[in-house]
Amino acid sequence: MQKDTLSYNPNFHYKDDMNYFKQFLLLQDEVPTNILIVKEDSSFLKNRIIQTRIDKPNKFEKSIFSSHLLKPSSIVIKDKHIYNHTWTSGIIVLCFILFAFARYNYSKRINQIFKAFFANRFFNQLSREGGLFKERVSFILFITYIAALGLFIFQIYCYYNNIILSELISFWMYIKILSGILIFFLIKTFLYVLTGFIFGKAKETSDYLLNIFIFDQIMGVILLPIIVLTTFIHNQYFIYMGVLIFGLLYLYKMYSGAIYAISVAKISPYYLFLYLCTLEILPILILAKIFRIMSS
Repeated sequence: MQKDTLSYNPNFHYKDDMNYFKQFLLLQDEVPTNILIVKEDSSFLKNRIIQTRIDKPNKFEKSIFSSHLLKPSSIVIKDKHIYNHTWTSGIIVLCFILFAFARYNYSKRINQIFKAFFANRFFNQLSREGGLFKERVSFILFITYIAALGLFIFQIYCYYNNIILSELISFWMYIKILSGILIFFLIKTFLYVLTGFIFGKAKETSDYLLNIFIFDQIMGVILLPIIVLTTFIHNQYFIYMGVLIFGLLYLYKMYSGAIYAISVAKISPYYLFLYLCTLEILPILILAKIFRIMSS
């Protein structure tokens, strides 16, 4: 019985030519038929591997994926104007100087203020001691909060309206924003005091105002790194981050105030809901509407 055989060329020698070496490698997985002496029913013919060369097409076929049929009618490119006013750096430096002064001289009191916002035990301690509204550290932190919040609102307005203002006009707009924030705070405080006096809840109202005051001081400190990022990096994600942090802390302030009003002040949930809608939610919606009208 004749067996399958392979023959080779004993005179084969390697060459230094690179193209020849590539061709040699390509031919290692095939055997030329002219050197095979096999029968047609040989198992080698049934199981052999034959190399097939596939040529690439000259051009690609049309893709089965096609774009949508909606075509833009016009393309308008709007560049974002990035401009830093000189006075914004001065406001940021002033805020950091105020906070550094308060931190250096009243570090223990600042730690108590931060703990009081998240723990009722420290909040009750500040409430019993009283006088936080008149302390120098509270005044410094509140000024920092007003200045940082006004600058943050100014940056949001300029970024989304894509406008460039002169130094004098921009600074005057910042002053108007500061005035609006301060007037809003004073009016809301007056309404809280008046409501507490009418319903005989002066002590409970004072504690709730203390909760608001602590929130303002903490938010002023948190806004410091945010206004630095939004001023010198000009990324909208930092604006979103600042709005998100402010919103979460504001909701937490309302939640803690509601828990205190129901458990300690014994205020009806129905009247508490009206109370919060009138003095907390409604003013925010009105300011948002005014801001939207100014932006249009």
